[in-house]
Amino acid sequence: MSAPGLHLVSSSERTRRAIAAVAVVSICLATGCASVRSIDDATSAEAAAAAGSAETPIVAASTLPAAPPAPSLPALSELLAQDRFVALGVALELSGLLDVVDGLDDFLLFAPIDAAFASSGADIGVEYPTLMNDTRLLEAVLRYHIVADPSTNESWRTLNGATLDVAGPDLDTIEGADGVDVLDRISVQHGTVLVISHLLYPATESLVSSPEL
Repeated sequence: MSAPGLHLVSSSERTRRAIAAVAVVSICLATGCASVRSIDDATSAEAAAAAGSAETPIVAASTLPAAPPAPSLPALSELLAQDRFVALGVALELSGLLDVVDGLDDFLLFAPIDAAFASSGADIGVEYPTLMNDTRLLEAVLRYHIVADPSTNESWRTLNGATLDVAGPDLDTIEGADGVDVLDRISVQHGTVLVISHLLYPATESLVSSPEL
């Protein structure tokens, strides 16, 4: 009786395996095999070769997920809907300059936040109610915040006609204008918005609105 779990091989089975092994050795010696493998190893190798011979399935391009669309730039009007630009949006509407900026192929807008309008009395000597109720003055001041074709306008001449004192050699490196630091840079359709904390104020002789761009 055999011990539990021990598989006994009959004498006839052992004889069959020995004959098969001798046959494999004989074939290898005759054909110049580099090594002699057992019958089990040969069987495993053949199975692996058969599995590896299957062609890799080709996935049709139409079944692949489409690449996500590139994000589009916001329009200036969308940006002005932000809480920090409420006063600027109203001022551009009152002065008629929102349509002017939308009509430019390329522009640079220095955008004062709401706090800048609130402190206009201390910053530029014109109180907020006065500025917002004098559309001619408001237009002249806001034109001083807009530069058309900034990539070719090397003198930084504004729509007001006066020239900004810009800190930075080009559009991509502007750090401020007339001593006012740039807080943020935002790309919009057809232009760039540079967020500033104070209103810019042109020289007195430049405080005249002009229909020219």
